Amino acid sequence: MDLRIIFLLILQVIGFNILLVAGQSQRIKDGMYASISGASCFRRLNGTHQTGCSSSQFGSVGALHLIQVVEDFEFLLRNPPAPPYAPMIPPHLFTRQNMLRLKNEARQNITVVLLINDNEKMTQFSHELTCPNQYSGLLLPNSKETATCDTQNAENAWNPWGTGLLQEDFPFPIYYIADEEEVYKLKSCFQKFNNFDYSGHATRSLCAVEVTTFMSAAVNSEVCIRRSN
Repeated sequence: MDLRIIFLLILQVIGFNILLVAGQSQRIKDGMYASISGASCFRRLNGTHQTGCSSSQFGSVGALHLIQVVEDFEFLLRNPPAPPYAPMIPPHLFTRQNMLRLKNEARQNITVVLLINDNEKMTQFSHELTCPNQYSGLLLPNSKETATCDTQNAENAWNPWGTGLLQEDFPFPIYYIADEEEVYKLKSCFQKFNNFDYSGHATRSLCAVEVTTFMSAAVNSEVCIRRSN
């Protein structure tokens, strides 16, 4: 999916220097913004519930915060000074444990997650289940073990490194930014406006992103089909 990430370099709005991220961009003084492409998480339905993610209906805004080591997550989990924030996370830290901590413990402090391209420390990356489609099997439906795949034993799993994050429902949008130059712009904006005097974040302008890709769902596939008819 093509995205529009718009960079506002000068204008300050409600205490933020804003970088706008939009699924469908709006025309705003082209000279003050730059386009950036990426890929977004999307809302999905299965037989029992919804998964994936979406922005809020009128957009999600958060100040940039760069995650470089696991300890950087603590800033978002322990009463940050000027929420909401938008963490920029490299792939090797985009783990099930870290993402579920953000979902369960920091959802009131973050509104956007940016997955940035940096494969330097990455050894594997798969967010499908260890046994993809394990709940749709004909032989042993709704089972953790099938005739050919066992979720409890990595040696007998099709996808031993799978985290299962694709089956989670996140309360915030997630974007992947692949281009290194675009990642550099994000990091530079963070360094220039955000990465100092953290206790004073609430009293000065911060570099932020806004995501406006709202997607809704109807509980599960059964309810969605019934309402559609």
